Amino acid sequence: MNRHQHERYQAGREQRLAAETERADDCISALSCPIYSHDATWQSQFRQGWYSISMVDIQAKRLTLRAARSHSTPNLVRQSLNEIHQMIRSHE
Repeated sequence: MNRHQHERYQAGREQRLAAETERADDCISALSCPIYSHDATWQSQFRQGWYSISMVDIQAKRLTLRAARSHSTPNLVRQSLNEIHQMIRSHE
């Protein structure tokens, strides 16, 4: 995969994570892939990145954001990070 292909793939991943983290936490249905380009090859590379995101990636991102936004106690941050690590280990 060359640099440009990788950029389109990463754009798909980043846009999917951003879209999923903006949704309510209880949404389980997958979002459909938006139009990135009218060029079929570019759209295909973007789509591959979009659909490479798993629920584990989404939950990990949400927990990371929750930990970053937490101004209350370090315990909440520690708990969120522990949940992320447990989720990642269970899906390896």
